[in-house]
Amino acid sequence: MTNETLKSENAPPAFLTGSILLFWGWQVDFLYFAISIAILLEIAPWITWRWDLSDQEIHRVADISAVGWVGSAFYLFNQQSVLGLFTLLSWLPLLFFPLLLIQTYNLHHSIPLTSLFISLRRHTDQAHFPFKKNIDIRYPYLLICLVAASVTQQKWFFMGAIILIGWMLWQIRPQRYTFGVWISLLLFVAGGSYWLQQTIYQLHGYAGDMLASWFENLLWQPRDPYQQHTALGNISRLKQSERIVLRVKTAKPLLLREASYNAYFKQTWYAKSAKFSPLTPTAHSIWLFSSKTPLADSKTAHISGYLPQGRGMLALPLGANKVQNLQAVKLEANPYGAVKIEHGTPWLNYQVNFNQSNLLDSPPMEQDVSLAHEPRLKAVLQQISQQLNLSQATPQETITQLTNFFEQQFYYSLELPTLSDKQLLPLENFLLHQRQGHCEYFATATVLLLREIGIPARYAVGYAAAEFSPLEDVYLVRKRHAHAWTLAYIDGRWQNVDTTPSRWIKLEANQAPWWQSIYNLGSWLIYAFQQWQLQQSNNRWLLWLVLPLIILLTWRLYLKERVAHLPQHFANRKLQATLPVNSPFYHIVTQLEKVGYTRLPGETINQWIQKMNLSPLLEQNLRELLVFHEKVRFSDYKLNEQEWQWFQKKVKHWLLMFNQKREGLH
Repeated sequence: MTNETLKSENAPPAFLTGSILLFWGWQVDFLYFAISIAILLEIAPWITWRWDLSDQEIHRVADISAVGWVGSAFYLFNQQSVLGLFTLLSWLPLLFFPLLLIQTYNLHHSIPLTSLFISLRRHTDQAHFPFKKNIDIRYPYLLICLVAASVTQQKWFFMGAIILIGWMLWQIRPQRYTFGVWISLLLFVAGGSYWLQQTIYQLHGYAGDMLASWFENLLWQPRDPYQQHTALGNISRLKQSERIVLRVKTAKPLLLREASYNAYFKQTWYAKSAKFSPLTPTAHSIWLFSSKTPLADSKTAHISGYLPQGRGMLALPLGANKVQNLQAVKLEANPYGAVKIEHGTPWLNYQVNFNQSNLLDSPPMEQDVSLAHEPRLKAVLQQISQQLNLSQATPQETITQLTNFFEQQFYYSLELPTLSDKQLLPLENFLLHQRQGHCEYFATATVLLLREIGIPARYAVGYAAAEFSPLEDVYLVRKRHAHAWTLAYIDGRWQNVDTTPSRWIKLEANQAPWWQSIYNLGSWLIYAFQQWQLQQSNNRWLLWLVLPLIILLTWRLYLKERVAHLPQHFANRKLQATLPVNSPFYHIVTQLEKVGYTRLPGETINQWIQKMNLSPLLEQNLRELLVFHEKVRFSDYKLNEQEWQWFQKKVKHWLLMFNQKREGLH
């Protein structure tokens, strides 16, 4: 240790370091640690002793900090998964504190750059090593503290950060501006930063949804036709995604079903006896769903979309009886209207005919009138049925009463209802207490209420095609349009019954991001290009495009052959011009640093020379050598042998003059 101290010109203002540390401790609930660290750093100006540490000793402290950082990262990731990375971020001031403590109580108030980068240490013994310098980490450490404090997102963080950053900038403010102008600019920047922060926060949410959607597509699994979890479940998880999954050209909005279920047990729907049977195409890419002759009044819908991995559930309207232009090796259907496609093309573009014939769906079975197994839920269903007097109404009147009941007395919400009583069943809580939920609640409740009065009913899932695009003249189906509804067997056929309040589509549309129109345009352009590729795939005239490429390739090869036969003196000249050069000017830089002329991080050589107070002759000659050095290092000009010798001679002459001048001063 030594009692000698050095005052750094770039030291933070008094008590700024302690204030930022206390702010960090308050934000992340590390206040006791922050107080201890702040005291150790703030009392340094009143402590007269300093350590005189070598670079190797500082390297050891840095290595210990690095090991602590890596060890903490592994531990937190193992304990908290991805969330552990945020905890690690809040720990950064603690992990980097040993380095700042060493710098604060070090004789030179700085640490070597090599302490932060292990890869640079093996070059430190080289004479012209350009990174052999010390750095001050106090301001970077303060910024790390502010970043760490942002992890918990406390409501006072932004205001506190602006005050502390303003305090930090006050010391280096331009003196030509008055206090009023400077504070006005600071407030203007703070307001703009707050707006930008809110915008980035929203974009972060959208990006998170898009990233989750991307991973979901990457690991995509087709809808399970045998069971459907309701959390009441899967559909709500898809609701927030803006990704377009289908385009439907039809006369009016449609419900496109992917699967139906008939057994409900503990918040999960199952398809009992849902064995799939293969379908046989009657002609190329034409599939009929029954040997019966379909009704003549069929409607038509053109559906296109992406089929990940070439397999999945086919989205079809109720009453589908024929599909055309469907490129698939294998198609299977079960008795509940679910159609599974295997070995299809990545892009589907098919036409479906549908009417009221229900050729895909089997007649009602015993399971379609089975009631809920939970006694508490049975009692709730009986209570609602008696309240609405459903047993005295006709089937059509029952549908109308249930639709009005849910439309007028319930609310649509994507947030799962909270259970005030842990013993309450989710559906019981939905029907009797909170009366809000998403489509799965409405569909499940409707199926069970219809069964309560003896009407066969099934639970259906798929998509609602209701968002019309004037640009494409089709209905766009997004992932957030995933929907659940009821199939009721009335008047001898299955009918769609959707009791979810009709305002659900408008409510979700109001939550669409501002960039949705841009996304729609980009998606349509990609879709149009892909459709054009499919249409042109069989046109042989496209092969003529290969001819210009062959001509271009031949021309390039011919030019390459000519370059290979250039005259020998041109080849030698080119080879000589690309020889590597290590500028002799670095000898001067090394000598100046050895005698105490420290060059600060980010400081240009011109700025460095200006503050040296050299004699006019030495400074003029040094600047002339600097111009020549920059010409060599930062342009295409390369030295020949004579120029190299001249440059070395000039450098040696300057160093001789400089050393003689120093010795004369001493």
